[in-house]
Amino acid sequence: MKRISRVVGITLGVLVAIGLLATVAVRLFVSPEELKDYALRQFEAQTGITAQAERASLSVFPLALELHGLTLNDEATDRAYQKLDVTAREVVVRADLMSILRRNPRVQEVRLVDPVVEVELAVAKETIGEDAKRDEASGEEAIDQRGKMAAALGLLDLKNGRVHVSDAAGMDLLITGLQTEMNLELGAGGVASGKIAAVVEQVTFRKDQQASPFVSQRLELVGDLVAAGSGAGAIDVEEMKAYGVTSSGRIEWLPAEDRTALRANMEFNGDLAELHQLVIVGALDAESPMKGVSVDTGFVQGSLAFDGEFPGDTPDAWTHRIAGEGAIDGLRLSMDGADTMGAKGKWSLLSGGFRLFDLELQIPGALTRGTIEGPILADGDIVANLQAQLALQTFQGWLDDVWPLIMPDADAARPAEWPRFAGNSEVNLNMTWPADGELADDHIRVDGNVGSVSAQLAGWSEAFVMQGGTYSGTWKRVAVKETTATGPGVSGQGSFVTFGWPDVVRVEGKAALEEFDMDALQQAMGEEHASRGFALVPEAHAQETASAGPPANLDMVWDLTAAQVSYQGYRVRDVSGRATMKSQVLEFVDLDGRLGDGAVTGKGGVDWSQTPPRWHAQAKADSVPATELMEPLVSSVASALTAKINGTFDFEGAITDDTAAMRKSLGGEGVALSQHGRIVTESFFGDRLWQFLGEAAPQVRQIDFDNMAAKVHIEGGRVVFDEMALKGPTSVAVGGWVGLDGTCDYSLRLRLPPGATPNLGALAPLEQFLRDEDQRITFGVRVHGQAKRPTISVDTKELERMAMARAGDRASSDLKDRLKDLVPTTPDSTVSNGLKDKLDGLLGGLRRKKGGG
Repeated sequence: MKRISRVVGITLGVLVAIGLLATVAVRLFVSPEELKDYALRQFEAQTGITAQAERASLSVFPLALELHGLTLNDEATDRAYQKLDVTAREVVVRADLMSILRRNPRVQEVRLVDPVVEVELAVAKETIGEDAKRDEASGEEAIDQRGKMAAALGLLDLKNGRVHVSDAAGMDLLITGLQTEMNLELGAGGVASGKIAAVVEQVTFRKDQQASPFVSQRLELVGDLVAAGSGAGAIDVEEMKAYGVTSSGRIEWLPAEDRTALRANMEFNGDLAELHQLVIVGALDAESPMKGVSVDTGFVQGSLAFDGEFPGDTPDAWTHRIAGEGAIDGLRLSMDGADTMGAKGKWSLLSGGFRLFDLELQIPGALTRGTIEGPILADGDIVANLQAQLALQTFQGWLDDVWPLIMPDADAARPAEWPRFAGNSEVNLNMTWPADGELADDHIRVDGNVGSVSAQLAGWSEAFVMQGGTYSGTWKRVAVKETTATGPGVSGQGSFVTFGWPDVVRVEGKAALEEFDMDALQQAMGEEHASRGFALVPEAHAQETASAGPPANLDMVWDLTAAQVSYQGYRVRDVSGRATMKSQVLEFVDLDGRLGDGAVTGKGGVDWSQTPPRWHAQAKADSVPATELMEPLVSSVASALTAKINGTFDFEGAITDDTAAMRKSLGGEGVALSQHGRIVTESFFGDRLWQFLGEAAPQVRQIDFDNMAAKVHIEGGRVVFDEMALKGPTSVAVGGWVGLDGTCDYSLRLRLPPGATPNLGALAPLEQFLRDEDQRITFGVRVHGQAKRPTISVDTKELERMAMARAGDRASSDLKDRLKDLVPTTPDSTVSNGLKDKLDGLLGGLRRKKGGG
């Protein structure tokens, strides 16, 4: 600043010297050319600056020396500047004739036409000791010189001036269109007073080759000037216009030693739209996202006071000497033509900082009140404390629009991947905008009441609704406490924290649910209807579409308790466990619950990262009612079976929109054990079997068993009976398969209670040979075809094998004796002899079969 002060001082000295030259010329009454040469030699001797003029002329009315084509040049290396060039197309120094005749000339005007000042500042020196000594030795002369400068400046008129200042560090300052008009009188003691008018058309400032230089608007000033010979002065500003702001007030200065005290008190009002465009936008880089933001309307008014020194104070120090207050009203901002925000409030400046208070921001979807404060020029954080009522759907649309401003380096479309919010909520926002513009997580903090909020994930058919509770956190980490949530398959209360976006969205929480329907949850994930996983009942899941799955960047851990969990037709009560999701893999672990009045434990999950997605489930049952366990698998059997099941089950499969392919993908195995149960077979078998059973039918229609053991596996779309047996008064063994497509082919081996006799037909005479050691008859039943209406046939091959196995010689003899007792001994033995022949033939056949002949 001291270097610039010296440049200004020398420049003003040049102007004063021109006035002195004119005075000498008048005194000598010599020719203009002789006067020119004499004056320029004297000027060079006093300043060390070379001066040249193309020609000179002298006018008497008004008396004036005119120097045409003036050029000043200085390349001294011991000054604050490295180079100084001053040129003017024309210089006129005018004096009052009577004052000249009295031999006390009074200069009335110094006018420079088309002046150009080129200054190249010197590189700062490490020591300025010699300069300081010179300044100290010539202190009185410097003060006297400033008085002369002030007097001369009070008389100076500039026409279309141009000043260019630069330095080796990349600073470049250009002032163009500089014009002054003075109507002053120079009174006793060198005091100039009167009307002044000044105009600066444009100021352009560039530093370090910045892409877009700062470019100012035209500045106009009209007022009353008082400038004393001592260098002190003041301007009573009637009107000053710049940057859309009109102001008035008083500016005064008082030189002392090597600096000048400056005081100003101004009242102003302005158009924020014009001020923003010229001061803010003009200073932005071409690539700045703020280029798209414009102030459509807005007004500012208030007062400013300044009390500082020049030079000496840095720009940062100047801001600490500014105080002011006022109001903003009617502010409307838009971004790329879309209405973005409105504002009104009060402002104050104090101690180098600004404060906006009683602030009201009208953002689409948000009515916001609060304060914003920060430094004026110095590096420092801007801090905002705001309270808002949010209409979330509208607010999120606004957030999408301004996203490039918040995250200029991020993908502007990213907010479209977020959940879509709706509803109303309250938020308190504490935001710190750092000086370097790099936002960290803790620079934005929020807290508030949830209110009533719905959130719908991208691609989901239904939304989740949260009501009540509170939330707090940062812009990347938010904790929600004690909120009630409802949504697809979910109803209950919980607390959670979410963080990590936009890379990985992490959710950690605890939930106490009234209901958790996993089928409904998965259905909501797809674009239409997601497959429910494995479909063992074919008619229940036609026309379904596989799920697209959850977002790939969702990472989730939930500790759950639920009054009821529904999955694939199962309804498990009093459930506890943990749910995790990572990379589109959902896992349920440590599951524990009640199924019916029995207990179940296990785990399961769905993996959407595979194509097609796959599910798996492992469970252990303890005294679970067969009805609850088998209903989702084989409903017709479940409704007929009364038993408590203990077992283990391990199944997996694919999720596709092709029901047949989905059934074929199903695999796994299960083992079930039970004691003291009952199965009602009334609807299982057709008329043919019941006719065969005859009087024994009631003992098969309801089978009571002492124990049951079953082992099955699933492959190729079929449930295969590896082992299945019921033991009791009526025993049953099963072999074969039941298809998931509704077909079946299995055999039953029924062993009737002791003494129970079916309708044996032609084998009735062999009944005694058809019973085993326990006096029980065993036969087979084949069931095949469509499971709903199967073909059922009685298999008597085992009865025949039984008869042949027991038909030996002794059996044949015993049978003859028994048959003889049955044959009548009447004289008419035609009937008895015929029957005897048939039985002899039958027994002979049995013997031949027994002997293989």
